[in-house]
Amino acid sequence: MSTTLTVTDEEIGGNEPSVVTEPSKPFGFIQPIITQVYKLDPSTSHWYSGQVIPVNDPLIVKFGEYNNTIELLNYSMYDLVDVTEGRVPYKKALVRHKKYETLFLLPTSQIKDKSAVNPAQLMVLCDELRKQYDYVIIDCPAGIEQGFKTAIAAADRAIVVTMPEVSAVRDADKIIGELGRAEKDNISLIVNRIRPQMVESGDMMDMSDIDDILSIKCIGQIPDDEMVVTSANRGEPLVGNPKSQAGRAYDNIVRRILGEEVPFMTFEKDGLFTRLKKALGM
Repeated sequence: MSTTLTVTDEEIGGNEPSVVTEPSKPFGFIQPIITQVYKLDPSTSHWYSGQVIPVNDPLIVKFGEYNNTIELLNYSMYDLVDVTEGRVPYKKALVRHKKYETLFLLPTSQIKDKSAVNPAQLMVLCDELRKQYDYVIIDCPAGIEQGFKTAIAAADRAIVVTMPEVSAVRDADKIIGELGRAEKDNISLIVNRIRPQMVESGDMMDMSDIDDILSIKCIGQIPDDEMVVTSANRGEPLVGNPKSQAGRAYDNIVRRILGEEVPFMTFEKDGLFTRLKKALGM
């Protein structure tokens, strides 16, 4: 089945609108990913997830803040606002990933704010995208203002991304509540930037604490990995890198999205031996 996902600093899920597609094409699945922009790179989770979805063309709709690391992998003269206002067809605004030829990005506007696109416009666009793409991942802007409401309007499923810190988990809880009020009930959780040593010492929340507060299914636990920064700076994919724990964690997230039962990883503590292995490239 094709799917549309929305991704925010707290992931969001959405209702599946009624669509008409070609008989040979499945419905696209739309999923928002929601993240807290002041704590996370809001592009990371949706971009790495899109890179490893092993289905027909996945598409990322960039509705959150503009991010040079991602958008400058290629260049497009047009953006989301140009498409929703009818100036160009969506295919003319797409950016193709340099390595993953079936992965596309529809970039956000660098000059217009989030109110330039309304929920009805995004739903019309997503209805069209469903006919072509198996998975549409919407990068949701931070906060719970109009941009958030627009991004979740067409979503079938929501993924909330948070961190194991009290303030971040509280914000995620607010987002989950807003999703519930919007009648979005297919919501999953990703916990990012986990530091095992701090969790063990009690300086960072553990998964049982987070589960008690949020009470939604967790599909991803991502360790704090300095290779994420290196990968972003170089414009190189992190997924598929056997030396990166975060890369393997993203790969496992996508497998869970696709319905596989995948056990969660056990993370190495960043002790002397671990640092020595990293220095030696082991």
